[in-house]
Amino acid sequence: MRIERGGNSSLAATLGTVRSTGQTLTAALRLGDQEWRLVLEAEEIRSLHAAIHEWFKTQESGLPGPGRGER
Repeated sequence: MRIERGGNSSLAATLGTVRSTGQTLTAALRLGDQEWRLVLEAEEIRSLHAAIHEWFKTQESGLPGPGRGER
């Protein structure tokens, strides 16, 4: 997994435990000697799911989409 920030800099992250409470999804990320938690609420999870679904549709169709020349 990569965490990107402005410009071309990126950090390698290790994904740890992922937990779900039904309303949130929490993933532990380790960046160097620091641990961070990514917490997604139900609506954010739905949006992320929809975006991933659209991304896979564009990959299968060969049409331009996110990451494939779309601006």
